[in-house]
Amino acid sequence: MLDSKATEHLERFWQLSLRFFHESDYALATFFAITLIEEVGKIVILGNAALGSELDAKGFRDHPRKYTYAV
Repeated sequence: MLDSKATEHLERFWQLSLRFFHESDYALATFFAITLIEEVGKIVILGNAALGSELDAKGFRDHPRKYTYAV
């Protein structure tokens, strides 16, 4: 389970995505949605390491890998 700071961090990007989508600013909505997906991927990488898996340091710099973790 995520701690409150991580949850707040992700929620902020979700709210920004929704806000700009509803304002029909699709470029910014997309930017914040993609950022949210990447942040979820990073949290999964860190969570896996906390559970004993090897830290996937390359995953932090590899966008497709972060997306895969997020999914």
